[in-house]
Amino acid sequence: MTPLNEQDLMALSRTGEQIRHAIRQLLQDVPEQARTITGLSEFMDINRSNSQRLLTAAHRVKTGHDVICALPGIEALDEFVTKSKQLGLDKIKLAEAGKAIEQFRLAIHRYARSHADLKRRLSTPQSQGNIGQSLGGSALELRHQHFIASKQLLGVATEQLFSVHILFENPHRQAYLQELALVAKQGILRNRHAQPFIQYYSHSNPPDFEGPQPIQLDSEMQPDQFSVGVIEPFSSDGLMQAYSGYSAAHSALVFNELGEHHPFDATFLFSNPDELANPLHSDSPFSSTSISIKHPTARLQMLVFLHKDIDRQSNVSTGCYAANSKVQEGKLSSDELWSEKLPDSPELRLTSYESVMQQLQHRQQMMLDFLFHHANLVPEQFSCYLLGIQYPIWSSTYRIYFAHR
Repeated sequence: MTPLNEQDLMALSRTGEQIRHAIRQLLQDVPEQARTITGLSEFMDINRSNSQRLLTAAHRVKTGHDVICALPGIEALDEFVTKSKQLGLDKIKLAEAGKAIEQFRLAIHRYARSHADLKRRLSTPQSQGNIGQSLGGSALELRHQHFIASKQLLGVATEQLFSVHILFENPHRQAYLQELALVAKQGILRNRHAQPFIQYYSHSNPPDFEGPQPIQLDSEMQPDQFSVGVIEPFSSDGLMQAYSGYSAAHSALVFNELGEHHPFDATFLFSNPDELANPLHSDSPFSSTSISIKHPTARLQMLVFLHKDIDRQSNVSTGCYAANSKVQEGKLSSDELWSEKLPDSPELRLTSYESVMQQLQHRQQMMLDFLFHHANLVPEQFSCYLLGIQYPIWSSTYRIYFAHR
């Protein structure tokens, strides 16, 4: 057989993500004691090895290809559905699982001689090397072409988007995590025909919201309050004066022209005290944070600092999603948006405050140092996740998920 091309690999990845979602949905309906290898084997009266493979595919691998390699065979999957039906699990979830298994069965026949052969084909260097190689170039080259075309079409572009998100327990409301986010857009270029410069955010505006507040390096964080600010030392002169209003319906700040500043920088500070459920004091199984690419951007660097008390009880995953993906915080996991996931696969690295400081530009080091001092937080108490990508896809969202155990 010929090596798997990019379209084949994308289709198989979506098949794996679809079947993982279906298995997870059914496993949510079994008793807590049945969510271990031995417990599931005894509860459903299935082979212990198959029980292990099902749990691995559902919870312990990252990509759709990994799911396919971890799954038991078709007969074992059919048995899992049959046993689930006998135990009276949800009929709609059973139907979705049946459809996902049928898609998996068809994929095996289409791309390989057997499940074992498909696993071998997915693990070969030739197949792995084909990702992003079709349609005239590598994934990086294709994203670069997309960046150039989008920049010319829209008349606007950003040289670098640098964002830092710190997640920790809200000391005033244990039910929530406090999110403190710095979003810095450096080297913004616009022609006179482009739309106004707009900064979006996710939190709804409180009744007394009047717009962004000016933030200085010695400003102190306002505890347990939603706030939006412009960090003036890290922004071009006149940005606050260019502010013209906000859209309550779209949670968006709108700015006029900055006169002679071209290109210009804009750095914002967001404090969200009540959007993310605290997994240490609630039943919320998931948390997530994200950055949306609202106009063409040459480079994205995204840092997420998660308090170690929470990180110790979490598994992390990431993905690039269609910008219109709606995520209900605390409920949706990454595999539940498999149909919205784009083929771009950003690399996510676990690092430390000290290590990441050595990798950043001096101006970014100052921003990171400011943010921890602003919130009076100790960097060593946080785990750091770093996502970096050249030419992130315009009109997409790069999202990091934490599944809490």
